[in-house]
Amino acid sequence: LLAASAVAATAVHAAPFQNGSFEDGPGPKKSGNSVAWVTTLYPGDNSLTGWTISSGNIDYMDTDFWQAAAGQRSLDMSGTQAGSIAQTFDTVAGTSYSVTFSLAGNPDGGAPATKSLRVAATGGPQTDYSVTPSGNSTSNMGWADQTYSFTATGASTTLSFTSLAASSSGPALDNVRVTGVTGTPAVSAPTLSTWAMLGMAGLLIALALRKRRLTG
Repeated sequence: LLAASAVAATAVHAAPFQNGSFEDGPGPKKSGNSVAWVTTLYPGDNSLTGWTISSGNIDYMDTDFWQAAAGQRSLDMSGTQAGSIAQTFDTVAGTSYSVTFSLAGNPDGGAPATKSLRVAATGGPQTDYSVTPSGNSTSNMGWADQTYSFTATGASTTLSFTSLAASSSGPALDNVRVTGVTGTPAVSAPTLSTWAMLGMAGLLIALALRKRRLTG
């Protein structure tokens, strides 16, 4: 009975949205002879905690390369080509969420002049955001907050960011935050596996009570 109760107590804890500022990832390394720090990440690389590289590739930037919006790390969403990242996290079906993220553009002057980023969530709209980094620099990136909204359709939601700049000079992304419409952190809901664990815990409790009645 105690074991079943422990399982039930543990099962209600699910993973929330994480690593929105990209601080937890691979150690930066020098790029060629550059004195700056950047690491290119490709599909299948799971070293950026919480995130999956879905397509193309991205550059994982340190503040030695350019100014971050928050912390020490940020992303150029076009490494050598347009890249895409995604994270799946627990949500409550029917609940509305707000995604706030900091957007800038690679200021190196490379084409295209306007950098565009596509944001989408499971069951939500596909929305494009654009920035023209003219006049900005690596020490003054011109980060600006953008907001995207969606209503969860299930117990988990996949949030994705995709560069529309098919070059090595793309939109820059940092400081992604997910909140409920009330302003509280995104709430984790039990997943299918969690419900299965809860069902097993309930069965064990029922069997224990039945045995007690039979032996009492």
